[in-house]
Amino acid sequence: MAIFSKICVLALTTAASLSYASPVVERATSALNTTDCNGKTYVYQQLAGWGLLAGNGTDDYGDTLGGIGSSLALKKGSWKKKGDQYVGEFWALPDRGWNTEGTLNFQPRVHRFKFTFTPNDAASVSKPGKPNLVLKYKDTIRLKDPKGKATTGLDPDFGDGTLKFKGFPDFPAATYTGDGFGGTGKGGHRVSLDTEGIVLNDDGTFWISDEYGPYVYKFDEDGVMIKAIRPVDAVIPLRNSTQRYNFSLDFSLRMQLKLLLTLEQLQRRLPTPL
Repeated sequence: MAIFSKICVLALTTAASLSYASPVVERATSALNTTDCNGKTYVYQQLAGWGLLAGNGTDDYGDTLGGIGSSLALKKGSWKKKGDQYVGEFWALPDRGWNTEGTLNFQPRVHRFKFTFTPNDAASVSKPGKPNLVLKYKDTIRLKDPKGKATTGLDPDFGDGTLKFKGFPDFPAATYTGDGFGGTGKGGHRVSLDTEGIVLNDDGTFWISDEYGPYVYKFDEDGVMIKAIRPVDAVIPLRNSTQRYNFSLDFSLRMQLKLLLTLEQLQRRLPTPL
């Protein structure tokens, strides 16, 4: 029996115009929520649609396709109207893999999906509509270090267990035995990533936030790391005066006027007052 993950679409528009919907039976006459930003009023109107993703689906590499909730990013220019439908493409970030019993040697990745969204203005609270967001899996990009070697979702080594690459800051890294899943193998030492947020660039490159660093990484279209941003020392976590790679730089990550904006989850370390 298949298990499904639910993905929802929210109607969020400016107050000046609606993206597609018109009032329907049982729909609230006033907005659920509004907010003002940079002189514009944004309105959260309603749940506009929902779709299902099979929980037993697999990606190009035979790994489970589920768990894509860390972050979603709409590919620029892909959102288009075709008749009474909307089509587009989004990229989904599945965090660091299954880790309910400890982290595994899962290679962090990004999944790409095509979607078709069909608005259903007849749906209501008492008569909910059927799934109107159809997802089609496209492909997967696995994330690699600056030399093209696979990264890992394993917890980083404590202390000076970093990996070093010319032109990059020291990276949190994990040492593992066997194949990293409890099986046989020669072991290894890989850059650790706990991916939390994503921003897509126009040229095919993309930014990923990492909770372990906490760093911000840039990857090319093949998933090879080409840039890394290490925050200022006040944001780097310490334990017993030693850098500890297990923080939280969960993104609300977005590009605004060529600035990459991040949102921290935990309190930063501040200088001692004079």
